[in-house]
Amino acid sequence: MTTRPRTRPHRHIAATAIADHTSTTFVIGLDYDVKGEVHWTSAVTGLIDGIYSGFKVHEGRRVRSAGGTVDMPWPVIVRLNYWVDIPFRRIPDLHTRASRLDVLRRDGWTCAYCGGHARTVDHIIPESRGGTWTWGNLVAACAVCNQGKADRTPDEARMKLLWDPRATTSEYAGVQAEVWRILESGF
Repeated sequence: MTTRPRTRPHRHIAATAIADHTSTTFVIGLDYDVKGEVHWTSAVTGLIDGIYSGFKVHEGRRVRSAGGTVDMPWPVIVRLNYWVDIPFRRIPDLHTRASRLDVLRRDGWTCAYCGGHARTVDHIIPESRGGTWTWGNLVAACAVCNQGKADRTPDEARMKLLWDPRATTSEYAGVQAEVWRILESGF
């Protein structure tokens, strides 16, 4: 009698969840710190009203009004045109279990290794070596980087993390890293 190895069902992100990530736009302040997120319609209205300035837009998507008065790139990150002081920031508990979608949202759907668009998550310490599904051990990763790293640590795979979720106190670690990357590249 042969026994089949026990496999875990592949966890897919529902199509509605993937589409939902485009329903919010991240907001940064004058200090380029991520302040939070707003619905994309509020971001577009804020851009038109002068509350926000565009910072990062989606390459392939556009916002168009029915009357043709609005035709602009889809806002991914907008910058406030005035100072906002946020006295309290939620510090993520690095040992709490995290879902795939929550990690992708935290990291702004940005790969922690190459900065590209991410749809998967990677365990910094691989699951096969005792790595857990926690905030401090997961980062967003594109499929190419995730497969390239495989069952190794970033050091073993000679891959550098653009940000380390264990060393940050921001609930938007990946988005903040993307903002700094854009600033360093000179827009």
